[in-house]
Formats: sequence, C-alpha cells, structure tokens
Amino acid sequence: VFRAKTLGIEGSERLVALKRLLPFISADKEIVSLFIDEAKLLIQLNQANICKVFDWGKAEDSYYLAMEFVAGCTAKQAFARCREEQPDGTPTMPLAQACLIVMKACEGLDYAHNRKDALGAELGVVHRDVSPSNLMISFEGGVKVIDLGLAKLERQLRQSNSATGTMQG
Repeated sequence: VFRAKTLGIEGSERLVALKRLLPFISADKEIVSLFIDEAKLLIQLNQANICKVFDWGKAEDSYYLAMEFVAGCTAKQAFARCREEQPDGTPTMPLAQACLIVMKACEGLDYAHNRKDALGAELGVVHRDVSPSNLMISFEGGVKVIDLGLAKLERQLRQSNSATGTMQG
C-alpha cells in the first residue's frame, strides 16, 4: 500500500492509499481473480465507516485499488499507545472511547453485511478478518473498517474449500 495523489480536472488533487498487487503476485491468476472480485465488491460500498474505494484498474502489469487515505492510526496502535502511558500497564483509554470505536466499526460492518445490489439482491458480504489492525482511527476521530480484501460473498464461502477454523488474514 502506497500513499499517492490523483490529479483531476483543473489541477484538483486527492490524496489516496494505492493498494497494488506486486508483479510476482500478479502472475498468479487465482490471486488476480480474487483481487478483481475484491475491487468489484468494494467499489459498491459507500458508508462513513468503511474505507471508500474510488477507482481500480490495471497499469502496465499491475492491478491497483485507489482508496480513501485515512490519516491516523490503527485501533491496535491506539490501544498499544494507551497501554504505554500507564506505568503499571493498565489501559488508559476510557471505556466510552473504546465502545465508540467498536460501535462505529459495527455500523460499517452492518452496512456491508446488509448491502444489496442494484436489483435488490443481497450481496452477502462477509469480512473474515475484523481485528484492531483493520480498524483505522483518523486524527479527526473517525473510524473506518479497512482491508476488506478478505471479504467474500456468502455464496463464494459456501463453495470455498477453506478449512474450518483456519485464519484467512
């Protein structure tokens, strides 16, 4: 993932997070197919607590996603920082703040899990890797679910040969 800038009409600019498949990974047709499926899914999601995907495509031999850049830190980093501040190691993050982070993440996940396509059929999105590392907290206080790269449609999960109990992230 890289920080990048898109250039628009009349010199407008937007800071984005550019996620791309590395060249050696792009040779794997199955991974490319998963990446394209991810892009097609993510471009449909538009909710305040989900990191927005603005564009996706292929440049030379590399596929990419241009996503909302979130200036901040992960929930994991925030929790670790709070732990560092107390000499005895007890957390210093107020319970209300921790609850707000979880609530906002749940709002984003609820939206994704209940999202319907243009014809009203449920997309059946399942994230599969919800963790403090995949929650961004912006410096302005916003909470964003990131890395839906492991999200799958429910029907794909039923067809998947993933072993029960194995971690995908």
